[in-house]
Amino acid sequence: MIWDVFPYWCEAWAVRARLRLWAGVDGYAPVALVGDRTHRGAPLPAPELPEGVQAVAVTLDAGGNWEREQQQRDAVRSLPMAADDLLLLCDADELVDPSALPAIRAATESGPVKLRMALYCAGTRWRHRDPWRHAAACRARDLPDRPSERLRLNFGLPKVDAAGWHLTYLGSDDDVDAKLSAFAHEECDTAEYRAAVARLRAEGSGWLDEPLTGPLADLLVAA
Repeated sequence: MIWDVFPYWCEAWAVRARLRLWAGVDGYAPVALVGDRTHRGAPLPAPELPEGVQAVAVTLDAGGNWEREQQQRDAVRSLPMAADDLLLLCDADELVDPSALPAIRAATESGPVKLRMALYCAGTRWRHRDPWRHAAACRARDLPDRPSERLRLNFGLPKVDAAGWHLTYLGSDDDVDAKLSAFAHEECDTAEYRAAVARLRAEGSGWLDEPLTGPLADLLVAA
């Protein structure tokens, strides 16, 4: 099995893109870890997920933003996994490229790895010079007790390059505003940060003008 596991809030576009990217790959199982509230503590109704995605309900009763985020990520341990199953541990807007699967399978034979991804912000035009490095992968036998800390925040692990894409703040100003009001980074919930994201969308602000191409770009246009 290939368990593609991600905390879910309302990123239906990212789920649809996953399903299309991985269509036809044997054993692919997307799993949304669905919290009952935002990381900032506001209650959430149960979302409607696209067909084909398993939802795992997670009660976020920890006392702080980051503790609730970790609680949601760590719910991956509740899945009925076999020892050799492959786990892709990402955010909803971190999409693994299925063409990287052979490299990820080979690398995880020896233990957990980090998945380096192309980082795009506020759309699909502006790419950061450096790869995104938070997503991880491992075999179920190597999944630690606290994957939120020991995998997502462990940057000393071996790397798999060109493993996918992180599309952060994709959407309108209203979408960005909703995310900044809900996720754990309370320090970013400011007018100044919103203005910075809007400038990046409009002019790049020093990022590379290197639009996303390939199968994911086609899928996002089709969506």
